Amino acid sequence: MVQKLETLKRVPASINRGIGRLLVADSYLDLALVQIVYDLVGVGQKEGRLAIREPRAVERLELIEDLAHVHGIKLQTDLKLLREALEKSTSNRDLVGHGIWFREPTGGGLLVRRLRGSWPKDKTGFRRSRRILPQGEHIDEEELAIMLELTEKTIQWIQDLHNEIRDGLKASPRKPL
Repeated sequence: MVQKLETLKRVPASINRGIGRLLVADSYLDLALVQIVYDLVGVGQKEGRLAIREPRAVERLELIEDLAHVHGIKLQTDLKLLREALEKSTSNRDLVGHGIWFREPTGGGLLVRRLRGSWPKDKTGFRRSRRILPQGEHIDEEELAIMLELTEKTIQWIQDLHNEIRDGLKASPRKPL
């Protein structure tokens, strides 16, 4: 049975701080990715902002992988694991930044509605969309701190990738025009 929950227009200040920190870190993550693209294409920030599209973070990583290949750079970074971290990080950002917040009926905790994905198959083998039957995820200061830690680790991973690419560009026979 679906339970009617109190929808919140405001969340406690501690939750707002956690959301804000996560959103700012995620913006920095996006900037770190786009800087790699600019370096691989050989343009500055102004030219890059004008000329280069800004896809989702995972698509940007795929673009980086393709551009590194064009330059003959063999990456040591585990891009599959980095992609997974990016997917989780951006999913967290979307959840807390765009989600609808509710008060839990018992205990007064906070829930955020998750609409993406599907529930596991039921006894009949049917998989129900979360858009039909949304999932409420418990979010508190501790969970926001865990999300922020993942984003910060992913940023460091991207910065390490950028250093690897810079070194590869110096040795690359193919130089940007």
